[in-house]
Parts: sequence; C-alpha cells; structure tokens
Amino acid sequence: MKSYKGQHFGNSSIRQILGNITYTGNLLFQKEYVADPISKKSKINRGELPQYFVENTHEAIIPMEVYQAVQAEKARRRELGALANWSINTSCFTSKIKCGRCGKSYQRSNRKGRKDPDANYTIWICGTRRKTGNAQCQNKDIPEQMLKEACAEVMGLDKFDEIIFSEQVDRIEIPAPNEMVFYFKDGRIVPRHWESTMRKDCWTDERRAAKGRYVQEHQLGPNSSCFTSRIRCDSCGENYRRQRSRHKDGSFDSVWRCASSGKCQSPSIKEEVLKKLCAEAMGLESFDEMAFREQIACIHIMAPFQLSIRFFDGHVFEAGWENKRKMPGHTEQRKQHMREVMIQRWREKRGESNDDTGNDKPIHGNADQ
Repeated sequence: MKSYKGQHFGNSSIRQILGNITYTGNLLFQKEYVADPISKKSKINRGELPQYFVENTHEAIIPMEVYQAVQAEKARRRELGALANWSINTSCFTSKIKCGRCGKSYQRSNRKGRKDPDANYTIWICGTRRKTGNAQCQNKDIPEQMLKEACAEVMGLDKFDEIIFSEQVDRIEIPAPNEMVFYFKDGRIVPRHWESTMRKDCWTDERRAAKGRYVQEHQLGPNSSCFTSRIRCDSCGENYRRQRSRHKDGSFDSVWRCASSGKCQSPSIKEEVLKKLCAEAMGLESFDEMAFREQIACIHIMAPFQLSIRFFDGHVFEAGWENKRKMPGHTEQRKQHMREVMIQRWREKRGESNDDTGNDKPIHGNADQ
C-alpha cells in the first residue's frame, strides 16, 4: 500500500493512522484548537478544552474491538520500550541505564580490535554523547564487563545473573562519570563508585607478547625493538616506550620509560640493563634477541627498581636494578681550563685583601703598633 502521492507511508503517518478513531465509524471533536486567532496556529488538545465523542456518524472501516486492541498493544510496547521490538538486539540492560545529565538512555556498542578478534569488547554509551559527542554530554562510557561486576556486587551475588537483575533492579542512573545509582523495585537506592580496569585487564601477557611480535614483523616505528609492547608498568597499566638520545660521537643510548611518565612515578630503565637482566634470566652470558622472543612473554615493572620477567612456560624471574648517573670524564683541555679558573678566583680574592694603595692590610697585631 502506498500513499495518495504514490510514496511509502512513513512511521509518523502509520502511527497517526493507528491512533485515528475516525476509522471506527465514530468522531471525536475538538482534537485540536486554535490558540491564537491572529496567527491561526492550531495546537493538539491535551486536556485544555473539552472533547466531544459522537457515535455512528458514518460507516466504519474497522471494528471498535480491533481499534481498542491496537491501542492496548501500543501501550504495552510503549511501556516495554526497545524490549518490545524483537528485531532489535537487546539485553537485560536495555532501557534501564539512564544518563543523569541529559536523561537519555545508554546504548550498547560493540567495539572491535584492529586485526585482533580477541580484543573485541562491548561498552554502554550515553545516547546523546553517541550522537553529538562530548559537546552535549560528558558522561563516561561503561564497559559491559565492568557493569556486570558492579551489578553482581550490589545485588550480593558471586556472579552476575540476568534473571535476578531483571527481577530486582528497576533502573540504573549515571549522575556523573564513575558514579552509579541503583534503583531497586523494592524502593532501595544504592549508590556505587566504579573505576574502569578494562585497559589493564585486556592486556594479558599473551596479548602483550603477540603485539610485540606483530610490531617487530611489520616494522612499526623507528624506535621499535624486541622489547616493544612487552614491558608493562603495574602501577598504571601502560606500556614502557623507548627513548633514544644521540651523543656527539654519533652513538646512541636507549632508555625505556612509562608511557604516562607525567602521571606515573615508575622509574626508567636503560636498555643495556634490560638486556643484562634478560640474559641472566635465560641463563646466557650475553643477550640473545632470538632466544628472548622464543622464551620471554613480557616484563612487569612491579615496584620502583623491581621487575619480573615472565616466561611462556609459566616461570617468573624477579630482579632489581639501580639508575646510577655516570659523570663524563674530564679531558686534559678541560682540566687545564679549570686550573686557570681556580687561579684567577684565588687572585681575585687576594686582591680584595689589599687596600687602595696596593699595600697589604695588617692581619695580626694592633693598628697602633
């Protein structure tokens, strides 16, 4: 069926047809009224003026029983929200998570890791923020796994259960980032603070090692090495990154630092120290890159100047290190320059002890003698 213009019916047109009582052979007068006689703009009558229902004014197209059944079904779907539409992929959280800032419902979003199916994850994001970005709403996204853990904790369960959640929880409100308020059907209101650990949890030792191998095979970045994506800071969860400094003689020094060094207090570690410790962990006299790739999964910086080297076979090697600052040796020219500076300073001090005539001031004895 098409409209009189030959076009498909839109959603609003279909909703209007389903709610039009005129098709039952009856009329409802004063559905709309003119609020301003000058502008002659009409408004929908939502109780401002009385309405008049007249029966059997013309031949019916549909029976009244069918019309009433349609209105009941519309009310049921309106109450269920998105859960009423079987074509929408819903969950127990659908229409139950409300943004406390803009009032919109949170929506489910599946994210895929690049070239890594194990990195796929699901988050819940505010509908306003998803549509317009941070300009209209700044509430944080919530990882679904984090949401389930928070719900299980609030309900006193060891493991999240969808059926129990649907029976007990009426809605979840997100008033601010990292804050949740659970509204139970029995009237209880339970606030809860949460912190996302998704970044730390997704970087398992296996994924970290696989990422390191991928980086090496595809030559990602000039500063990549066998340690790239394999050194993790346990304090903040970030990877260590390589920094290289060039000396005047053309040689380089490589140092590994936490990627969030501005916020994290974890110390840096020189690459030569890393190689020495890894060789010691593998039982080798000197570092071997091929053996490192085959045996070591990752390196964890556990505490200041303490690390653990974790192997693919499961065993762990722990060690410590120190960052000693090595002062460069002085050349003969610099030594001679420093001698001349010291002599000049000594002469200036001697000059301060002389009077204006050039005679030395008395040091011992009285001035009258």
